[in-house]
Amino acid sequence: MISKRLGIIGTLAAAAMVSGVLVGCGGSSASVQGINVSVPVTGGVQNQGGSPTTNVSSSTSPQQVQITAADGTTQTVVVPPGESFSAGDQAVVLEPNQPVLNGLTVGPVHNGTVKPLGTGGHPIFIDGLNSGVLLNAGGALVTGILLGVGNHTILVDGPMTITGTSSTGTPSTLSINTSVTIKVQVKVVGGLPFASLPIDITGKLPGNGGSTANGNSVTGDLAGFTVGYGQLVLTWPGVTKSQTVPIRPKGNTGFGTFTFHDPLNDSTDTIPSTGIDTIAFTFLPNI
Repeated sequence: MISKRLGIIGTLAAAAMVSGVLVGCGGSSASVQGINVSVPVTGGVQNQGGSPTTNVSSSTSPQQVQITAADGTTQTVVVPPGESFSAGDQAVVLEPNQPVLNGLTVGPVHNGTVKPLGTGGHPIFIDGLNSGVLLNAGGALVTGILLGVGNHTILVDGPMTITGTSSTGTPSTLSINTSVTIKVQVKVVGGLPFASLPIDITGKLPGNGGSTANGNSVTGDLAGFTVGYGQLVLTWPGVTKSQTVPIRPKGNTGFGTFTFHDPLNDSTDTIPSTGIDTIAFTFLPNI
């Protein structure tokens, strides 16, 4: 375990990124206003296998290529800078046009000064380079992204918000002001590619000004990753909260499952009324 036991923010996302990710059941959280503030969340980073139809050489710029997806369709996706493939290589496609989390909205963009988001979105960075793909205002990728076997870091700059209906029946919001990061592994098992991206996320997050404790929790699944650990780190000014939990087999389904929760209730559990700064989810094969 690392640092204080952490609250419950899923990813994206994520994303999850941002992320995660990151979505219900669980208890409610106490806010500084003395009311229950929680944000029910559902979703996950949807992905499937895919193979490029031609060789793709590494480039310093994003490239659009055609792939054959696991569902048999032919799709045009983006290969991020620095990635290369041979025709037929097994890879993973991050699916477009699906919100990473239900209720996730993105914007406005911060570039020194606040600028309207407009019809664009926030750029998605893969391994520190601009992938050329945006996370749109509704929290969905505008184009699919192809990820090859290996370890990758996915980052989306904030600000973004997750909204829902609290346990009191009133709208509630969690603001993510700086970034969402997901550190993911792509591997091939039995001839099929898998990515350690949280899917089928369910749970409750604390709203702005709420507490990470008091029964809030987030559960998610990983396809093809039945063992290992998930690490979740949240930050806001003066506070870093971190929790590392085991990933356990989900029966004989080929899925692993994890749950983040905060069993404590101390002064660092209450997040600011303006929300949190960063969320990071990392898959760890071992610790």
